[in-house]
Amino acid sequence: MTTPHVRSVGTQLINSGITVRNNRPLNENFNFLGSDSAFFLVGAPKRRWFFSDRDSEVHPLTVKVNHSLAVALDKKGMLKITQE
Repeated sequence: MTTPHVRSVGTQLINSGITVRNNRPLNENFNFLGSDSAFFLVGAPKRRWFFSDRDSEVHPLTVKVNHSLAVALDKKGMLKITQE
């Protein structure tokens, strides 16, 4: 997930029960949140990946985490969490 709101998106994910990998404190620029082999990578725009020559951009995204939890990122990088 690319968002200019890395810390607040991370906090929202934590509050919904998705933990930071290795219980590390949230970083302002990039975080792994999740467990086992399923993670959200939450990073700031214009971040360059090692394997790419392009900068990251914000794009809308919806992920159904399980039967009761869905997360949706809008085109401005704001997160909405839906729990049934």
